[in-house]
Amino acid sequence: AVTRSSLLSSNPTLRAQHTLLVTETKTLTEDDFWVTHSQTLSDEYAKIYGKIRAGMPSSIKSNLDLGLSGRVKLGVEEMRQIFIMYPAVHCAYEAKVPLELSEEQF
Repeated sequence: AVTRSSLLSSNPTLRAQHTLLVTETKTLTEDDFWVTHSQTLSDEYAKIYGKIRAGMPSSIKSNLDLGLSGRVKLGVEEMRQIFIMYPAVHCAYEAKVPLELSEEQF
């Protein structure tokens, strides 16, 4: 239920479909609506709980231009995706930044 409500609150198009089909016209039951959106629901669950389905390709689209320094610069979205795919990295980040390391050092 938490996943369904978070998905509806973050996706206006899906929320509009849900309102029309389930609440207003009663064309679909609540369960039928979510069966048709099971993949979207599964993806939202993965985002919330930091779990990725086996075989799911990484969608990190970082520009791996190492430049002269040899360092990769990650944006906020790339960092979020890494934290979702690797919860241990997120825990280490929370524990170390900014007390022991700067964000850049991490």
